[in-house]
Amino acid sequence: MKAKFLLTVCFLIITHYGAMFSQNVFNSIRNQEFIGARPLAMGETFVAIADDINALYWNPAGLPGINQLGINSMYADLFKSGVKNGYLSFCIPGPDRVGIGVDLLSIG
Repeated sequence: MKAKFLLTVCFLIITHYGAMFSQNVFNSIRNQEFIGARPLAMGETFVAIADDINALYWNPAGLPGINQLGINSMYADLFKSGVKNGYLSFCIPGPDRVGIGVDLLSIG
């Protein structure tokens, strides 16, 4: 029974090894994305107040606070390394404090 458990644990570690470390790479890229001038000017602490079109990226729970139609787009060549970052978002305020939004983020 103990050998079967040990074999299962080893199998899970081997099969998920790549996923564990690839997420660290994605997180380091995510911290370099430039989405919204206001959130970056606030030192990326925008999550707490997310009340404009940038809420789609930073905190979607802020969508009900949006009271006007919004379109946002950003493009950057990250540190001139050839890694391109493109972002496009569209948001429509709805009735009864409901916000509907769609965003597209491309890193490549």
